[in-house]
Amino acid sequence: MAYGLSLYVVRRSAAWKAKSALVKGSIMAAFGAAVLGQAAYRLAFPHPPAAEAMGIMGLAAWPDIMTGAALAVFVLRSAFRVLGRARAELRAAVPVS
Repeated sequence: MAYGLSLYVVRRSAAWKAKSALVKGSIMAAFGAAVLGQAAYRLAFPHPPAAEAMGIMGLAAWPDIMTGAALAVFVLRSAFRVLGRARAELRAAVPVS
């Protein structure tokens, strides 16, 4: 959806592009928040892996949670940068009356 929106606004005004960036940044922020929420939930309420997934995968569970949390923070930082730039572009594109 985000890529389709990006293609749609390629030849549109700066306001369209800024609004598109706001949508994309919001989607990124939602995904990042969801991943962080899941990581926090798993830290707060740990449960052993299913019997089929034990062994090597069981040993990798803790680094996996930490990696997921780090990636979520990275995505959220990127999302907030995109949102900030989009807002600035939108303010610059809207004529002052």
